[in-house]
Amino acid sequence: MNKFPTKAKCLDCDWSPDGQVLAIALYTGKILLRDKNGGELTVIERPIPSPVWCLRFCPQKFDTSDNLLIAGSWDQKLSLYSVSGGKTVKPIGMDKELGFDPTTISFHPTGEYFCMAGSDKTVSLWNKEGVKLGKIGELTDWIWGVAVNPATKSVFAGSNKGELTNWNCEFNKVHGLYQERYAYRELMTDVIIQHLVTETRVKIRCRDFIKKIAIYKDRLAVQLPEKIIIYSVQADDPFDMKYKAHKKINKRIDCSNLFVTSQNLVFIFDKKIQLLAFTGILVREWILEASIKYVKVVSGPPKRESLLVGLDNGVVLRIFIDNAFPIPIVNQMTSIQLVDISADKTKIVLIDEHQSMFVYDIKSQQLLFHETKVMSAAWNLEMDDMLAYTGQDTLYIKTREMPSSSQKLPGQVVGFKGSKIFCISDTAMNTIDVPQSSTFFKFLGEKDFAMSYKLACLGVTIPDWRQLGIEALLAKEFYYARKAFMHIRELKYIDLCEMAEEMHKIKNLNDTWLGSEILAYQGKYKEACSNYVKN
Repeated sequence: MNKFPTKAKCLDCDWSPDGQVLAIALYTGKILLRDKNGGELTVIERPIPSPVWCLRFCPQKFDTSDNLLIAGSWDQKLSLYSVSGGKTVKPIGMDKELGFDPTTISFHPTGEYFCMAGSDKTVSLWNKEGVKLGKIGELTDWIWGVAVNPATKSVFAGSNKGELTNWNCEFNKVHGLYQERYAYRELMTDVIIQHLVTETRVKIRCRDFIKKIAIYKDRLAVQLPEKIIIYSVQADDPFDMKYKAHKKINKRIDCSNLFVTSQNLVFIFDKKIQLLAFTGILVREWILEASIKYVKVVSGPPKRESLLVGLDNGVVLRIFIDNAFPIPIVNQMTSIQLVDISADKTKIVLIDEHQSMFVYDIKSQQLLFHETKVMSAAWNLEMDDMLAYTGQDTLYIKTREMPSSSQKLPGQVVGFKGSKIFCISDTAMNTIDVPQSSTFFKFLGEKDFAMSYKLACLGVTIPDWRQLGIEALLAKEFYYARKAFMHIRELKYIDLCEMAEEMHKIKNLNDTWLGSEILAYQGKYKEACSNYVKN
């Protein structure tokens, strides 16, 4: 065993994640960096020689080969350093003013967050960029030790009076979704906006604790502890992702949920909804008869959007933000957990607290469909009668009165556009392409060419398009036959449609001749010859 002098008291030390660099905090305010054999690499000199009481390496590396070192000193400051190879050290930003003397630091195993405590008698949570996120707990004296349980994320702390306390920490997912745009919180201080169709992503650094996120068309609202920032993109470009600060409201509003429309913010409280303009002025308020369990923004003209609201007493309301009077839609006997409205605004789906799903016709109040053990549901934004819903790791798609088709899918469906399912799991939002062929052939078998064509437009194969054209042509549905063949650019079949339609106008079209022509066009000459002979 070798010993090495440090010329000052050692207050704390920690190894880098790869075990190649040892950082030693000294009473003189310096930080020594040594290699695994004890050889000196470099010395970090701090401007004020106050004792460096605690330091820790971040246990993970994020898109870099450098190590992140965080140190707390008794000039009440927190310092961040980037350590490359042990010999090159760069400060990251300015030192953070703490307002107390830090005594201990403990990282979460993921490396994204760390806990710190000291003379202020509190345990606080920080992200790896040195931004304070909030207070975890408080004791009655100085706290000298903090440790994060790597398995349960529980935080233990011990004080100068001999107290030992444990707090259970849960990191809630803060996110917002509107059609194909999804925004979520990262490191509790950044917003990631993801376009679920193009798979493009952008990041907005707020450098403060993010409490709520709301997104709508060309708007993004981010609630921070003391203000709300509204961002915008170009309204005429559905793929624009260059969000820029649009408005700022310097107000502290403690609400249960936040939504944004084109010109307003919507704040949800227990039984109350408030509508604020982007100037911060209260525009309208609704007091409801029961606790609000679910809210969804429904698009509309600017300043005339609406809200779908599900209440704890089973009532579903539609609230137009330019109208002071809510409109009742459905009255259930159980608490509402989820509500969605179809693209044509004629049908509504809801899920209650017992995971029972109900589909109603809004005008007639007739129950159209009922299913149990349903976790989530969403209407297709491009197909009026197509509904996706998820049970236990299974996705179901129901179109009109046809039986539901199913496939394995972990997570829960939260959006449905065209042939793309937006599914959220514990880790991330995923976009999944769902084939429409099975549903397509069900309607094609029923000779429902209008619905078959709509389904084909969502996404089927070229042979499926050709089959639609042939079946429609045989049924003398020349409009859909021509549309199907035009989609796959089958010029010879388009000519056949024109010829058959002209012949049908002059006299009743001979079905055997038409079937023979189609067989010949498909290269089935023997079958076509037999048909001609029979005719």
